[in-house]
Amino acid sequence: MDILVDNCQSTFVPGRVISDNIILSHELVKGYGRRDISPRCMVKVDMQKAYDSLEWNFIEQILEFSKASGLVANKEKSSVYFGGVDMATQQAILDLLEFFKGRVQLIKNVLFSIQVFWSQVFVLTKKVIKLIEATCRKFLWTGGVELTKKALLAWEKICYPNVAGGLNILDITVWNMASISKLLWNLCCKKDKMWVKWVHSYYIKEQQIWEIMPTQVSWVVQKIPKIRSYVQKAGIMEADLRNTTQFSVKKMCILMRGDFPKVQWRKIVCNNLGSEKWIFILRLAAHGKLATKDRLMKWGVISGQECPLCLTQNESINHIFFQCDMSIQVWCKLLQWQGINRAAMPWLEELKWAEDYARGRSATAEIYRMTLASGVYHLWIERNQRRELGSFRWLVVLDVIVG
Repeated sequence: MDILVDNCQSTFVPGRVISDNIILSHELVKGYGRRDISPRCMVKVDMQKAYDSLEWNFIEQILEFSKASGLVANKEKSSVYFGGVDMATQQAILDLLEFFKGRVQLIKNVLFSIQVFWSQVFVLTKKVIKLIEATCRKFLWTGGVELTKKALLAWEKICYPNVAGGLNILDITVWNMASISKLLWNLCCKKDKMWVKWVHSYYIKEQQIWEIMPTQVSWVVQKIPKIRSYVQKAGIMEADLRNTTQFSVKKMCILMRGDFPKVQWRKIVCNNLGSEKWIFILRLAAHGKLATKDRLMKWGVISGQECPLCLTQNESINHIFFQCDMSIQVWCKLLQWQGINRAAMPWLEELKWAEDYARGRSATAEIYRMTLASGVYHLWIERNQRRELGSFRWLVVLDVIVG
């Protein structure tokens, strides 16, 4: 088999990955910048692939074919970009297109996936990680990359698992350390990889990787042994790595991340079949982090605290959900629509009641969770609309939710 597949072939071979040759190439060129070295040369050749020679005419024909064949757009890979369009019109267009997945999904599937590959090869600097997180944070709260102070929830909590009240967004630092731990595992187990053989032959030799800190290696390989402290904090020692037959970056990431306290309202959010935008607002409301007027006053953004819905009481999360006269009308109607005969309760009591009532996967429980998420979302949107239009359209809100 070695005759057919060369040792330096790193792709399409079980147990090998393309990043193996990236590490090896750093080792080979690490001394090229030194003075008075013997003449040497390395050539990087990029083989042309099929998609490098595609023509636009061909792509247009494929798109025309999709209309006849019934093929549809990939919802998870489609995006919509706006310029100079007000928020109401944007939302109307997104609702019409139906394939919009939301900013959270774009962050998980696109923005983070770009750096995940490099996280498996290089130890990212704190500055780089901060830049990546800042870009994702700005996009999450504004939809763009401009500076903002609208972060309603700390990024650390955003990265928490869903059961801990977060959005389960990848923690770049932890993922990076877990990924580099796999390289350390490769060295410990002397895996059949060219770069591993190189490091063992020239630097480690008969020593133990856990006991040395090679200095003559490239900066990429230098960082790998330094990851030992993070691995040990996760409760993994050298013997554990050696006895591990299959390394899982995901499992190591979980060990490094540690445990998180679960929020009481987790089942209302995690088991919710409602729209992602509903659940996003519901999660912020459960955290008490919506930008209500009482919070905006503390930030010095506004001076008045009057509720835009009822115009009689000061606005807070507890007031909007559900002590405001107008929101009470909406929520009571929604409860009656579900066959629940009780009065609306303050927000924290509603959450506690939902935890007890809406358990399991019965149709009644699932409808209640979706109705709660939809009710909170549309009341919040109507509250924002009310500040512009000047009148509360509670019948319209009901039609939107149950219509």
